[in-house]
Amino acid sequence: MDRRPKARCQTRYDGPTEREVAFTVGLDTVNKVVLTKNQDCRLVQQKTIDSILSNVSPTFAKLDVEGYEEEVLRGGQAFLGRSSLQAIQLETVTPHAMKMLSLHGFARAFYDPFRRFLSTEAVDIQSCNALFVKNVSFVNSRIGQSPKVRVLDFLIWPYRASGAIAGCVCPRPLGLEIHHVHT
Repeated sequence: MDRRPKARCQTRYDGPTEREVAFTVGLDTVNKVVLTKNQDCRLVQQKTIDSILSNVSPTFAKLDVEGYEEEVLRGGQAFLGRSSLQAIQLETVTPHAMKMLSLHGFARAFYDPFRRFLSTEAVDIQSCNALFVKNVSFVNSRIGQSPKVRVLDFLIWPYRASGAIAGCVCPRPLGLEIHHVHT
């Protein structure tokens, strides 16, 4: 069994350029880069995604930078152009961020975790994050290969019809097999 880490979480200060920036303190999960040092801040060294991730080839990236997503993307043009990067999730989406993603082949997508299906059409689940995907078929294939997931007392996995995942190429939602697990 491959025991190498599949994900890497890092605390960094990413942005469009490499320079020192003011970063708020004491706001727990909503600390952020600020343009003026008018509140409790500390100075931190900001780097670009392109400089930090020059030697990695992730399939998925998530940016949660409290409204600074567009600036981070400006410093990640080479990163966005990598063929390995198939999906990126943002918390805040501006028109310019959407344009940058579109120029690199990303399109808005919607994921239903209970049906385990990705679509270019909106689903009924509200999300605070926006997902952008280069190749929907590739991502749906990866979803279909994933193992069962326990959600509370239920096991959920993609419904398969004749060995193929139902719904990957048609607009209707993917079927579910849900089994209650007695613990």
